[in-house]
Amino acid sequence: MTKLGWQEIGRKCFHLSWFGVLLLYHFYGLLPIVALIFLCLLIDVLRTEFKINVPVLHKLFKQKAAFSFNTGTLTLLGMFFCIIIYQKEVAYAVITMMAFGDAASGIIGRIFGKHKLYRKKSVEGTTAGLAVNIFSGFFFLQNIPILIITALVASLVELTTETLEDNFLIPVFAGLVAQVLIFFF
Repeated sequence: MTKLGWQEIGRKCFHLSWFGVLLLYHFYGLLPIVALIFLCLLIDVLRTEFKINVPVLHKLFKQKAAFSFNTGTLTLLGMFFCIIIYQKEVAYAVITMMAFGDAASGIIGRIFGKHKLYRKKSVEGTTAGLAVNIFSGFFFLQNIPILIITALVASLVELTTETLEDNFLIPVFAGLVAQVLIFFF
């Protein structure tokens, strides 16, 4: 078992806040999402081009992302893409999977992960992420086979992504699979 550091706890809590962004969209439309994307891009420019640390936020960034586009910007862009392109139910399901499933896999994997599955990922974390993906997606996708396949894709992206931003890729790829399955079935 590994302890979670304060930075990692903060990052995982930040993951959960993406559900709040989804609620913001649900009640107020796209304008707040566009405003958040603009704000994140502005912060990224300040951080990357002018090497300005934004108070509080700079403590949440991984060292490798300290002076590049941050997770927030890429995640918002992925959410925006899903909201614009996919059916509402699909977008909500995959964004919820990204917010809760990714956080669950990280927390459970760090605390209880004993069996390596792939790279730094554990069987315990991946299983927890899959279970949370299925549970959270069920509120939006009632077709059980499509729900399970979508949750599996989200978990597979989380498991295999190391270099690219999984918070962007999870909803985009899982949503694409769900949308294609809905179209054909």
